[in-house]
Amino acid sequence: MKIDAHQHFWVLARGDYTWLKPELGTIYRDYTPSDLLPLIERHRIDGTVLVQAAPTLEETVFMLDLAASNTFVKGVVGWVDFNAPEAQGVIEWLAENPVLVGLRPMIQDIPEADWMLSPELKGVFSALIAQNLTFDALTLPQHLPSLKELLVRYPQMRVVIDHGSKPRIRENKFGQWAKSMADISRNTVAFCKLSGLVTEASRDWLVEDLKPYV
Repeated sequence: MKIDAHQHFWVLARGDYTWLKPELGTIYRDYTPSDLLPLIERHRIDGTVLVQAAPTLEETVFMLDLAASNTFVKGVVGWVDFNAPEAQGVIEWLAENPVLVGLRPMIQDIPEADWMLSPELKGVFSALIAQNLTFDALTLPQHLPSLKELLVRYPQMRVVIDHGSKPRIRENKFGQWAKSMADISRNTVAFCKLSGLVTEASRDWLVEDLKPYV
C-alpha cells in the first residue's frame, strides 16, 4: 500500500490561513480534493494523510468533514491549542473520530524554543499517548535539542518530525542540524518525513543539494 503521508487542502475564503500570501504564487489559491484525486489515481496512491495548515480548531473540523466525504483520506493530523485549559478535553473529543491520527502544534511559529518542555503541557502529552495519537513536530533546527528532551521524557509517545525539521539548505547550514538529528536518531525513537525539504533549498535546487540531508 502506498500512502502520501503529508498533504494539505485549503480554501482561502475560510480566513484562517494567515501565512498564505499572494506573493507565494502558485499555492495562493484553493486546493481541494478535486485537485488531488486525478494525481493520486495517476500515480496509484492508495490513500493520504491530510495535515493541518492553520492554527484553528475550525480547520481541524473542516478536514475531518473532508475526510468523511473523500475516502482516499485515511488519516487527519489536526490542531489543538495545547496551552488552553480545556486542551485535554478537546483532544478526547476529537479522538472520538477514528480518522484523527495526530495533532500538530505549529512550533515553528512559537518564539520559545523550549516551549514543548513546559510543565503545563504534561497533561496534553499524556492525553496524546492515551488516545494513541501522534505528535507531529513542525520544528526548526533550533528546536531539536528540546525535541530530543521531549522524546526522552515521553518514550511512549509517537513523534513525527515534519519536513526534516526544515534544515537551512539554501544557506548550507548542515553541521549543527545534522548533529542534532543524529542525536535524536541514536538516543530516541522518532519518525521523520522528508516532504517539504525542497522548500528549504534554492529555487534551482538539484538532487545533489538534498542528498546530504536525506
